[in-house]
Amino acid sequence: MNRIQLEGRWKQIRGKVRERWGRLTHDDLEVIAGRRDQLVGKIQERYGITREQAERQVEEFLASLDRRQVTRSWAAVALVLALVIVLAIVFSRRHTA
Repeated sequence: MNRIQLEGRWKQIRGKVRERWGRLTHDDLEVIAGRRDQLVGKIQERYGITREQAERQVEEFLASLDRRQVTRSWAAVALVLALVIVLAIVFSRRHTA
């Protein structure tokens, strides 16, 4: 997920951020406002870790969000294909009956 996507989806993602990093306050999330560098800095501050560790955690977190989105997309495709198959079977039975 790139910087623009993070900022654009911040309202959707902030709950997941809070689940992952429970020490971040509501005020922290308001200050971060979807800015990656602010997120990294607040994680570093709240958890007393190095910037590199915070960067790594954020990268892994954002990558997991991307994987979930891809998985949901494939699940939607599979659902549509299943529906098409069912409809094809129903219509083929009507045609032959």
